[in-house]
Amino acid sequence: MPRHLPESQTFSSMIPDKKRLSIVFSLDQEKNSFSKLIHNVPENIDIWVCGAGPAASSKEFVKHFSQQSYPDYMLFCGFAGGLSDLEVGDVVLSKKVYNLYSITGISVLNGDQYLLDKALEIHPKSLRVTEKILMSTSCVLLNRSMKEKFNSLTNHSAECVDMETAALASHAADLSIPWLAVRVITDGIDNAMPLDFNALTDASGQLSMPGLLYEVLKHPKTIPGLISLGKHSSIAGKNLASFLFRFLSYMELI
Repeated sequence: MPRHLPESQTFSSMIPDKKRLSIVFSLDQEKNSFSKLIHNVPENIDIWVCGAGPAASSKEFVKHFSQQSYPDYMLFCGFAGGLSDLEVGDVVLSKKVYNLYSITGISVLNGDQYLLDKALEIHPKSLRVTEKILMSTSCVLLNRSMKEKFNSLTNHSAECVDMETAALASHAADLSIPWLAVRVITDGIDNAMPLDFNALTDASGQLSMPGLLYEVLKHPKTIPGLISLGKHSSIAGKNLASFLFRFLSYMELI
C-alpha cells in the first residue's frame, strides 16, 4: 500500500536526508515549460520524460530506474483532456485513476492522500486548481463520442483523461512509492482533435512529423484547429509549470 506521511510532519521535515522526489513529464513540451522556471534543480529532485502512451511510459519507467535508485515520492505531470465541466488551463490533481488500457481488465489505482492535501493547500489566484478522478486510455480520445464511450466504463465517474498515469502508477504501486497526478486541461469534452493523432503516432509514442505535415498539406482545413490546440497546449504548459513551481516552493524543496 502507498505510504502516508504523519499529519504532524511537514513534507520538508521528511527530507533532511535528501529523500528523493521524482517528477515525471509525459512530453518534452511539458518539461520544457517547467525548466524555464527552475534552473538549479536540487539533487534530491529527479526530473525526466516518460514518453506518450502506456507502452512508452512503462518501458521508460523500468529503464530510468535501472540506472538509479527509486524515489521516495512521485508526481506524474502533463496534459489531460476534460470529461466534465473542466476548462482549458485548469490544473487537475488526481490520486485516483482508472486503468482502461484493457476493457476486459479495468482496475483502479490510488495515490497518496497527504500529497493531495498539501497540493490543495496552494491557492494561486491566477490558476484554477481542483481534485478530479482521472482515467488512462491507450489511445487519444479524438472527440466527445470517444470520450463518453470510454468513460461509460467508469460509470462516467472519471472527469479527465490521459494516457500515462495508470501505467506509471502501476509501477509505483508495486514499489509502494506514494504518488500524485498533476495534469492540466488542453481540451474540453466538446473540443475535437483536428487530426487523428493515433494514426500519426508510432509504437514508442512519438508523433511522426513527416506524417503530420503530409496530413496538413492534404487537409489544410485542419490548420486552424492545430493552431488552436497549440495555443491551448501553451497555456496548459505555463499553468503546469507555474503550479509545480509553487508546489515545490511551498514544500520548501527549492
